[in-house]
Amino acid sequence: MEKTTQQLKAIFTACKELGVDDDGRAELVIGITDGRSSSCKDLTFQEARQLIEHLNKLLNRPKPTLNERARQADNMRKKILGFFHEMNYRTKGKIDMEKVEETILRKGYLKKPLNAYTYSELPKLVTQMEAIRNSYIKNVSR
Repeated sequence: MEKTTQQLKAIFTACKELGVDDDGRAELVIGITDGRSSSCKDLTFQEARQLIEHLNKLLNRPKPTLNERARQADNMRKKILGFFHEMNYRTKGKIDMEKVEETILRKGYLKKPLNAYTYSELPKLVTQMEAIRNSYIKNVSR
């Protein structure tokens, strides 16, 4: 599974907070990938997660608790619903959840309902739905 843009942002933000420059970040990536690469863009989802956990330890940030993960998962679902809102998936001023679920079942990478996606599965779905929203906006603005 590919790393997400959210993971890359977390890596770059943590490195900046720690004062880690480009060379230092490359060294961290070399360590996580066992020498396969020195670039963050080549990280897998799992490698990016491991690097974020390592950086968070250095920053003395605790690992997210179950409640924190549930909150973060809920925020990711809300972000996805925001994308659908931007694409006018509305009926009578409210988000048309039936149409949203139908789209996620059809186009989501795991072909399951939004609330069935787990915390670890949601970042990829967010990225996927963001791409669909961006394509929609691009087509509408032509």
